[in-house]
Amino acid sequence: MTKEDLALENTNYNTALYLAATRGNIKTVKTMMEKNESLRAIPGGGSEQKLPTLMPLYPAALFGNYEVVKYLYEKSNDLCDDDGWKPVTRSWFLEKCVEGDMFDIALKVVVKYPELGNEARILSMMAQKPEAFKEEKSNITERIIKIGFSVIGLKAGPLEKEPKALQLLKIIWNDIAKRPKKEIDDIMRGQREQINGRMAYPSRILFVAAELGNTKFVVELIRQYPDLIWKVNDNNQSIFHIAVKHRHEGPLEKEPKALQLLKIIWNDIAKRPKKEIDDIMRGQREQINGRMAYPSRILFVAAELGNTKFVVELIRQYPDLIWKVNDNNQSIFHIAVKHRHEGIYNLLYEIGSMKDLVTPIKDNDGNNMLHLAAKSTQKKRLEDVSGAALKMQRELLWFKEVESIMPPTYRLKKNKDGLTPRELFTEEHQHLMIKGEEWMKSTASQCMVVATLIATIVFAAAFTVPGGYNQNNGIPMFNQKLTFVVFVVADAISLFLSSASILTFLSILTSRYAERDFVRSLPMKLMLGLSTLFLSITTMMITFGVSFFILYHNEMKWIPISIGVFAIMPVVLYVVLQYHLLIDVIRATYGGKYLFKPMNQVLFYENPRI
Repeated sequence: MTKEDLALENTNYNTALYLAATRGNIKTVKTMMEKNESLRAIPGGGSEQKLPTLMPLYPAALFGNYEVVKYLYEKSNDLCDDDGWKPVTRSWFLEKCVEGDMFDIALKVVVKYPELGNEARILSMMAQKPEAFKEEKSNITERIIKIGFSVIGLKAGPLEKEPKALQLLKIIWNDIAKRPKKEIDDIMRGQREQINGRMAYPSRILFVAAELGNTKFVVELIRQYPDLIWKVNDNNQSIFHIAVKHRHEGPLEKEPKALQLLKIIWNDIAKRPKKEIDDIMRGQREQINGRMAYPSRILFVAAELGNTKFVVELIRQYPDLIWKVNDNNQSIFHIAVKHRHEGIYNLLYEIGSMKDLVTPIKDNDGNNMLHLAAKSTQKKRLEDVSGAALKMQRELLWFKEVESIMPPTYRLKKNKDGLTPRELFTEEHQHLMIKGEEWMKSTASQCMVVATLIATIVFAAAFTVPGGYNQNNGIPMFNQKLTFVVFVVADAISLFLSSASILTFLSILTSRYAERDFVRSLPMKLMLGLSTLFLSITTMMITFGVSFFILYHNEMKWIPISIGVFAIMPVVLYVVLQYHLLIDVIRATYGGKYLFKPMNQVLFYENPRI
């Protein structure tokens, strides 16, 4: 095919290169470009778009064909306006690169044409891509070299690479931040639209990024333009409110950059007058159930969500927050108990004797902290605990813990309903206790059936040994072999363990199921029963596999080896299918004492571990 043939167009005015770029066929694109490089500037019509000025580079970007875009852009560096490479098309191309996460190419475009980065929609799209700002890890070879250099005292750069999206943002924002304040505000605000009958700014860049947890984006913006800290959205919420409200399963606990953002914001707020700080923390007053209240109080929203690092950072610089109460007269520690957030609750142990002034506080319903521990918590907080019995145990652990720090006289105080904490606990957890008993009995019954079958099998195997018996003296034929000894010992161990498992599960079935039994007795028995059952299955399969080594010890050794490998499968299946239950039972039995009173102090340390 000649160069001229490649330049031919179909009925829609598209060249072969244009179609190949649209499909993302990089090999075909390279082959055509090698034969006729002028194809890069021949526009295609586009059967749907009817845009005759689009070069092959554009549909490749439109459909996210990264390899084709990268190749064609490198080949298009010398194109000019007359070739169709105009400012408006360059802007459109940059937009599609950002939209398709092709940030390395977008970076090259902005470096060459800085004016393209000034458009608000580019910044807006980047705000909606928090994943693009995650640090890129070096490959294993680079990491080893850098670690080696650091050991001998040479600098080799960071182990984490700065993401291309962040590099692009810095270039764009460096230019925007130099503009007049009004112009910056207009870019950040976005376009005004009518929503629910009123005019609003739904695409405010800063708040979109904060809502999506795009921490690095927000930090970079605030670093160069600190006034953004004080901006509020159409609901009169700052990014501080949004950072708490839209916590995505703990980014403020797990993502160091989010903590960095918080420190930047809070360091500035903490220097302000007390009244101003209180106003910021209180939020906007609203009418709820016929009375005026502050539903979006930052501190209590964070406490309710269990955002421990957030709360710790606030208290470290402004300790007065310990004494703040919400509209229901509850402190953050009351909220932590109510929603079962041990991280925040454990801060009580770091404020010394002051905790004795916090714990007796009563809310508007006459409930003290022990009453809140007695109330049933949200189902979501117990989703990570297997089985109703272990959920009941967790609730009892919380009640006993709070009871231990309450002054003795407050343990018998009644609330407005005339109930003491103990009476309230029994009333609230009656259904869970019944469900816990049913779950425990059901689990024990099913496991006992399996243990009984194993005991029956291994008992019979003890008297039907492989190879049979010597007819003259009644001694097993292979009793001198080591494998036979292993067979006998494994069989006996399996019998003992399965018998112990049966007795353990039987004791669970005959238990009294009093409240105190759920704390340690029942979890301990369940752990013992599951462990002995697992070990009995393991030793039974060892017995089964060894029996084939006894019979086929001289020839066809592949038979016992193959069977021995397959004999591992039931053991692996048990571990895979029952792993979470067994781990939860072990944690419930032994981990309860580590749930409270942590060894690490976090409130007044520079780099707390939470």
